[in-house]
Amino acid sequence: MIISTQYYHRLLEYVTPHKKILALALLGMTLMALILSSLPALMLYLLDNTIVNKNQELMQQILLAIIVLFVIRGVMQFISNYAINTVGSELATDLRLAMFKKLLALPNHRYTTLADSEVTAKFITDLNQLIYVFTNVITILAKDSVTIIGLLAWMFYLNRELTLFALLITALLIVITQLINGLLTHTSSQLAQETKKVIHILLKATKNRRTIMLHGSQSHESDRFKNNVDQMQYAQMKQAATLSLSIILAQIFVIIVCSAIGYLAIQQINNQEITPGRAGSIILAALMLTIPIKQILSINKFMQQGQQSLDKIFSFLDQETNTETGTVTIKRAHGELVFDHVSYYHDSQTQPILENITLTIKPGEIVALINDSESSKAAFIDLILRFCQPSNGKIFLDGHDLANLKSTSLYANIALLSRNVPLIDDTAAANIAYGETRCANEARITAAAQASHAMTFIREMPQGLQTLLGEHETKLTEEQCQHIGIARILLKDAPILILEEIPAISEADFQDVLQKLTQGRTTLIFTQLSSIIEKANRIVTLKNGQMTETENYR
Repeated sequence: MIISTQYYHRLLEYVTPHKKILALALLGMTLMALILSSLPALMLYLLDNTIVNKNQELMQQILLAIIVLFVIRGVMQFISNYAINTVGSELATDLRLAMFKKLLALPNHRYTTLADSEVTAKFITDLNQLIYVFTNVITILAKDSVTIIGLLAWMFYLNRELTLFALLITALLIVITQLINGLLTHTSSQLAQETKKVIHILLKATKNRRTIMLHGSQSHESDRFKNNVDQMQYAQMKQAATLSLSIILAQIFVIIVCSAIGYLAIQQINNQEITPGRAGSIILAALMLTIPIKQILSINKFMQQGQQSLDKIFSFLDQETNTETGTVTIKRAHGELVFDHVSYYHDSQTQPILENITLTIKPGEIVALINDSESSKAAFIDLILRFCQPSNGKIFLDGHDLANLKSTSLYANIALLSRNVPLIDDTAAANIAYGETRCANEARITAAAQASHAMTFIREMPQGLQTLLGEHETKLTEEQCQHIGIARILLKDAPILILEEIPAISEADFQDVLQKLTQGRTTLIFTQLSSIIEKANRIVTLKNGQMTETENYR
């Protein structure tokens, strides 16, 4: 399997910025291959001049040269390995960053189908697999190809007849190896299929346990499971046997090639056609050829793995994203929200989640919304945040259709407090001054923390506002996270506030905080608590997606 041209060129675009380091890696690999290819030549001079001619001084020089060459080769190996891994690491970083940006730009409906395991697989497993393939293929093509060319050139220089004979047998070995590799691929595919069947039966038995027990089909299911396990075991043994056969045949062919070349070389020595040094050099070169040829033959396996990883990574990068449709920019909104006959249908549902909602919320008004389902509440909030679009009707902010507003303008004017307040692995101050308010000065951050009652526990932390929060640092309780979230909202000071959930903090603290949160802001509160409803100007009841009643409370 060959990597598609389209994906190849796209991958090349990510590699190009690191071409200088890649060139250094290729240079190091080429020098390594040339040094390795020079060993048979040194063997020739070692045998002919030190053993045949008894030249001890030359033997010492040649041995010293071999040591020096291998020291140089070791240095080149370190440089090339470091360089190619640097390129791989930079490539992985660039791709991960591109994928992360894509993740943040996905449409809202995509997040409902995006599992944690899928994200982990793409960002870690698939990307690591691609980098592994990339570094191995580059290394094989650069180092092993040059090694093969160098050794073959030296063998042709020494003796064409022996070299052609060795190449003929090697070609036969390559054909047989490819056939065995094809058989290995087939057995691996068969094993994967049988494994899937076993997993399917396991999951089905777990899911349908009640039915199995009630119908007394344990014995039947066990027999069916045993049959599939036997098939899987047979596929495993078949794969193991094929792998063992390939290793044995490779060893046999290496012995045959070396024995045949050795026999012919000895005959030519006896006939004084070549020297012992030339014969030994050719045999050594033939032996050394087996490893790079084996590496070259393994490229197809790497390319298959690389193709699979590329397909997954670039198919993720090719997904549709949220596009900016708005053209209108507003500064600080007054806070008037108007729902004009708004309905919302989910693609998979026939009944509307929200139906014919007509509502006007005045600037600075506090509206308590009593809803009978989480789906209607989520849809109501997502429509305001423009995470989804109304199926019918329109929503206006200060007279502007939400669809026409730039997303940056819309989000700058809305604050949302949910049950779960996400924290970043940073200081308490950075968690309060999050996003667009990250440049806020310490005085404003302190004031927000004080007003939200977050300063009560922040003072007790080792470094106060500079204390690091996160998974491996200081951990906060749910109530403390809520206080941080409230401080974040106060610092943002948006004219529209949505309370998706009543925060899990003490009643006294919340009553004090609620007054600060709602002061001068258009506020939507989803709650059924009478103590909170009393603070509202109006109550809106949503039942079965419809607005059944609205009443002025005060």
